[in-house]
Amino acid sequence: MEFQVKKAFFKADTVDPFTGLPIYVFDSNYLPNLEGLECDKRTLEELMMKAFKRIIQRVPNAPYSLVCFTSGFKSFNGSNNGASWVTLLKCYQLFPQAFKENMKKAYVVHESWIVRSFTQILTNVVQLKKFKRDDGKIQYCRDLTELSKFVDITKLRISLAVYLYDLEFADKLIIPYTVKHNSADYLQYRGLIEERILTRLLLEGDQYPLVFTRPGSQRKLNILADAIERGHYLDLSQWDIYVMGTLCLTTLRKRDEPLIDIDLIELPIRDDLNYTLMTFHRMQLSDESYLLFARLHEIWINMCSKSETTRHDLKSISKAVTPGLCKERTSLKNNDRLIIGQRFIKNLLEYWTEIDKAHSKSKPSEVVIKVEKRKERPDPPPSRKVSFKTNGVEFRTIPSRPLPEVPDTTSRTVSDSSTLPVSSLPVENNNSTELLTIDDVDIGSNRSTQTNQVLTDATTSLNKMPMPTVKRPKPITKFAEGYSSIEGKKKVSKLAQLYEERLVGLQILDEIEKKG
Repeated sequence: MEFQVKKAFFKADTVDPFTGLPIYVFDSNYLPNLEGLECDKRTLEELMMKAFKRIIQRVPNAPYSLVCFTSGFKSFNGSNNGASWVTLLKCYQLFPQAFKENMKKAYVVHESWIVRSFTQILTNVVQLKKFKRDDGKIQYCRDLTELSKFVDITKLRISLAVYLYDLEFADKLIIPYTVKHNSADYLQYRGLIEERILTRLLLEGDQYPLVFTRPGSQRKLNILADAIERGHYLDLSQWDIYVMGTLCLTTLRKRDEPLIDIDLIELPIRDDLNYTLMTFHRMQLSDESYLLFARLHEIWINMCSKSETTRHDLKSISKAVTPGLCKERTSLKNNDRLIIGQRFIKNLLEYWTEIDKAHSKSKPSEVVIKVEKRKERPDPPPSRKVSFKTNGVEFRTIPSRPLPEVPDTTSRTVSDSSTLPVSSLPVENNNSTELLTIDDVDIGSNRSTQTNQVLTDATTSLNKMPMPTVKRPKPITKFAEGYSSIEGKKKVSKLAQLYEERLVGLQILDEIEKKG
């Protein structure tokens, strides 16, 4: 069974403001998952105790404060897997007394019934002072919002399981402090997060189908987006690749300017290198935007190269990323603009190798592009020439020629691949329905006398049949007759198991009381 001890117990990058001591985090969600395991109680307890022995090796031998996320103890229900409060007592007994004394303050988050029972037993039965609520050594926090009043939680690595469990108590995490989004530290943090997201998409995006098309979980996406806005310390490996893809497109849509401006794409679109290069250079992307698009191109081409797994080609990937790159809403009203952007982005991805080479050789303004002369609008006539004489003020002008008629250019020409408005398409009338009418028929008049006679005979024969009598159960007069032998054995076995567990728990408590 996999057990990530480094994620279960670790040192945070902050200190406790009340004690000035370093903070260590214990996340019970990384304990071995006991649900669904077909093992006996003894084997399960051994697995859990081995996990806690590995945690003990990471406990500091110096004073510290502890933040304990207890949502992972929900599997200690004592019903199917056998883990109960006695198992928790056995694990607590493994800790040396010196480690217990070094914990000067603890913050217990998401207090569950098993944790409450455990602390009450140690407080009332063993009478341990460290678990009393009134001494201030242990602070119980209902949710992450309450924890943020005592500790800077943005410096804590909080797992996705804790975030999801916290949603059961509060719809949104609200902290009493904010971060300046225009500060140098936050901009550097934001750049590192975006780089990690792009790296994750490049390494794992070709291993899953329909990334960027299939949306990620909205709850997980909201948690991740809110954490980035807070400048929170994050472990992005806990979010799946579909959330990464959705967040990438959302980030592109929130940029100040679109990477691909549809208004700069002239119609009709031509599917050739010269037109694509000319249009792309007209957009005049900054160096940062250019490098971003180059990185995205690498991710998307990598997905298209493994189309059997990703189920993506240039057409499908361009359709999925067009709303994000162009900052356009996906709607029927905006469909024509999306089709224009989708076609241009497809060509851009196809000819990107040649475009990148042309960009690396010289600046976009110095690139010589051979483009066919446009026939839609003629060149304007040359300017008038003026000749002067040096021996006088007389000057002579060349007679002007009539200007050629300029054709009307208010309406653009539409290429073969351009789409017509939806309203121009013929619509078939599918709402026409045929009404089926049923003639009024006198049912009573069509019945035959023979049929009525058969019904009368059947009714008479049924009335003559004797009614079945229902036997009432015999009343139970003895206690032993009230339960079956099988059910009784199950109840006795369950009671014996609970009694044995209680005796073991009392023995452990007695040992803890003698040592403490």
